[in-house]
Amino acid sequence: MKMLTSLVLLLSLSFSAAAADHIDQVLATLYQSKGDLHYLGYDSVEYPQADAYGVQKYMVLDFFSRDKIAESELQAKVHAICMSLIRNQPLIRNLAAAGYDMVSVSFDAKSQYDCL
Repeated sequence: MKMLTSLVLLLSLSFSAAAADHIDQVLATLYQSKGDLHYLGYDSVEYPQADAYGVQKYMVLDFFSRDKIAESELQAKVHAICMSLIRNQPLIRNLAAAGYDMVSVSFDAKSQYDCL
């Protein structure tokens, strides 16, 4: 029984790692040509909820820009990134299946902007 439990745990971890790699590859392809923005990867964050939902899981998409993003351009850049994600229905289904409740965009370690 203990061996079976270990095998199931190992398989689920392998599946989770493969799914995460696939999601990262899809995101890298989706954001490969965003001009001055460069997709760095994503962070997966989970935090407990006080209500019956248990844990909320969200993804933070990390981007880098060599130039400082002007405040007047910020909303347009976040909108463009979020809309390209939202329009990719297979990716949205994969994120939902992976348990993500929300996606945010980050250009630095101080700020993040919610997509959905």
